[in-house]
Amino acid sequence: MHKLHKLRDYLLNSLHGVDPAQLLTFVEQGKVISTPGIDNNLFRLDYTATIILTDFQGHTSDVTLLLVQWLAHNQPDHNQDAMNFEADIHDSQTVDLAFKIALTEVSKQSKDIN
Repeated sequence: MHKLHKLRDYLLNSLHGVDPAQLLTFVEQGKVISTPGIDNNLFRLDYTATIILTDFQGHTSDVTLLLVQWLAHNQPDHNQDAMNFEADIHDSQTVDLAFKIALTEVSKQSKDIN
């Protein structure tokens, strides 16, 4: 899940004042797509990446724009509806944001597992 690691790093480097403990990232509904065969060491991962930003005090549109830009660069063939969000507004200053992003990546097993 290389893309999710890259996305987390990108957000932490782009959102000033966000503590890493405020940013939760995990995978839901992961699926491995592979072709049967002993010599096949390629597979595809399809999954929903969940990004939760807790107690965020900035503009929610800033986070959304960062995610849209990252998605356009790192998965340019994404569907227009590849990202969904939810928000829990605490007060006039803080909000919890949750984004779900459909991601796909192709991997290759680099060594023999026997």
